[in-house]
Amino acid sequence: DINEYLRCFDNISDAGATYSIKVLVDIPVDANPNSLINVGATGLSVGHVFLSITKTNGSNSVSQTLGFYPASDYKSLTLSPVSSKLADDGKSGATHEFNASLSLDGWNTAEFKALLNQLRLNSTMKYEIDGFNCANFIGASLNAVKPNTLNSVATTGINPLNPSELISIPWSPNGVYKALVDQKASNPYLPINTGVIDKSGNSSGPCF
Repeated sequence: DINEYLRCFDNISDAGATYSIKVLVDIPVDANPNSLINVGATGLSVGHVFLSITKTNGSNSVSQTLGFYPASDYKSLTLSPVSSKLADDGKSGATHEFNASLSLDGWNTAEFKALLNQLRLNSTMKYEIDGFNCANFIGASLNAVKPNTLNSVATTGINPLNPSELISIPWSPNGVYKALVDQKASNPYLPINTGVIDKSGNSSGPCF
């Protein structure tokens, strides 16, 4: 339940609080940013885009790292819409790898709360690889509060369920990664890191 994670932020006072938001991108194949899909021994993977959000007030801080997934399995094995879930990508001992990050600071309390509401709203959507995947979830949530915060380059690749067919995916981990590379090339001073292999920080966990 996403609310078990988001309600933890209520334990930190709004007055004087600061907020840090980081977009994290795990591309399907670390060594090949152009690879849209990785069909490996563990199944189909299109990579992952997820979000680390932190609220701090003095010495008190809460962080949650969350991502949007198909409910049935870690990797979606169909192009059709399926039930979704939010998962803790910062669980201790099982933090998620990422290859690029975008740091978003300077958010105020109203914007932060609006983002949490968007995460709640979009978490009710079905998961669909080429329609509403993890990248769509993060992009839609951020851009509803601050338009054009996150972008994706439309990408085309082989349909793993039908190798003779090409599929176009407007939003994907690969596409978000490429968009961040392009932004960094245009402005080297942007708080963007690409070409890394790192792990997300730990989440604070649920609050019941």
